[in-house]
Amino acid sequence: MVLGRGRLLADLAMQDFLGSRSRPRVRVRTTESTRLRDVLIRKGYESAQGDDGRWTVEGAKAGEIGAIVVTDGIPVLELIDEQATLEQACLDLTSDAMEFAAAATSRDPAMGRIARCHVLKDGARRLEAPQIP
Repeated sequence: MVLGRGRLLADLAMQDFLGSRSRPRVRVRTTESTRLRDVLIRKGYESAQGDDGRWTVEGAKAGEIGAIVVTDGIPVLELIDEQATLEQACLDLTSDAMEFAAAATSRDPAMGRIARCHVLKDGARRLEAPQIP
């Protein structure tokens, strides 16, 4: 549950909340960056290469990119879906609620954990997540 300015902003399970606050993104690492870039452009994907050589592909899932690189014979060293963290999603949602307290509570059904994101009256933000035993 996320509250901001006295209103309910979200009441979702954690994975649904994270999915609603972030766009799919994939991280890819290959030995053939030029070929990867060319095929991603040809397929219409927005991508960027980081300083570490890894590529970030916006608006895609690892399964989609994996199928493309296999079809084109591009070697892959790393291929992983990226998603916003609970903290990023909470801070994004509560960014307009800076002058009021807001709290996000999410329960991970597998672990039974609860996490809370607070936006304090002074604008500071704090994420409380219990330690994993």
